[in-house]
Amino acid sequence: MSRNASAYMPQLDSLRAFAVLIVLASHYLDLDRLPYSLQRVWWGGFGVQLFFVLSGFLITGILLRCRTQSETQKISYRSALLKFYARRSLRILPLYYGLIILGMLLKLPDARSYWPSLFTYTFNFAIAKTGEWPMHYTPFWSLAIEEQFYLLWPWWIVFCPKQWIIYGVGALLLVGPAWRYLGDSLAWNETARLCLTPASLDMLGYGALLAAIFQTPQGPKSIHVILDRAAPVAFISLCILITATAIDLWPFNWYSWAIGTAASIVFMWLVSIAARGAQGFWGVIFNSKLLQYLGRISYGIYAFHLFVQPAVQRMAGKLGWFIPWRGWVMFVVASGASVVFAAASWRYFEGPLNGLKRYFPYQTPLAK
Repeated sequence: MSRNASAYMPQLDSLRAFAVLIVLASHYLDLDRLPYSLQRVWWGGFGVQLFFVLSGFLITGILLRCRTQSETQKISYRSALLKFYARRSLRILPLYYGLIILGMLLKLPDARSYWPSLFTYTFNFAIAKTGEWPMHYTPFWSLAIEEQFYLLWPWWIVFCPKQWIIYGVGALLLVGPAWRYLGDSLAWNETARLCLTPASLDMLGYGALLAAIFQTPQGPKSIHVILDRAAPVAFISLCILITATAIDLWPFNWYSWAIGTAASIVFMWLVSIAARGAQGFWGVIFNSKLLQYLGRISYGIYAFHLFVQPAVQRMAGKLGWFIPWRGWVMFVVASGASVVFAAASWRYFEGPLNGLKRYFPYQTPLAK
């Protein structure tokens, strides 16, 4: 059974859980224990990339449905966009700005140094200039890209001639790898290569492409057949490219155009099967109530987790314990604490504010 790309699909929450767990593992585990060549791989980037593919799919699906409703139900485009932005703001902004204000009240160096770019969602440009990865706010570079995407992409989807939408998607798919190739070739610093908005546009674009295909009557079935054949090839290629990069056989760093493309196709396939309601092996995994819950609060886990890590170490020190900055103990303790903080935030802060979406309803249900 096919589903609309904008409808609520609980199995996608499990993918969000996997994405945030990859990020937690990359920041909490001691990757220095890996063979030196594999330490060069930016493992956490795969989690962020999965988030981007998911976001491109869901946001584009919602926008395409908004456009269709505006055309068929005589709802103004302006009204549709206002509701879209209101709902996105209620979901994203409270926790985002809450953590920035918290950091300033606690006089965290990162907050005091980067507050102008954090408040204006230009943090990715700021760290691209400095070449730094600030301790507490490192994840906010990807949130800045998401917000910049939200500011521009909806206008293209809603107002451009319908036959041009696919050209916009194609542009996203081309710009991302071209930017990473250029950054590698010109030896830009890591943050400029990876964190400026153009570097991630193809990941958002693969999700957008999937959403556009899902809008067609036979799209979900046909794309699933294609991806079933393409995903194994992409996965094998991804493994080969990572290995070649790790042992210096690949001339550019791991995030070059080929590796980014291969990973995006694999993630596009996972999003496709989850969106259609996976059965069998993947169905058992994606229907896990625990994973779905972690996925629902994954935004909080992602935003909190680098605040939790130093707090865990300081608290352990006050109790006379020593917890290494990275390792299995930190992974278990800090991951658990991040989940607790995210769950509390959702229950008492984000959730009630998110409930205000009822004042900005779409004409028919689009997303939970």
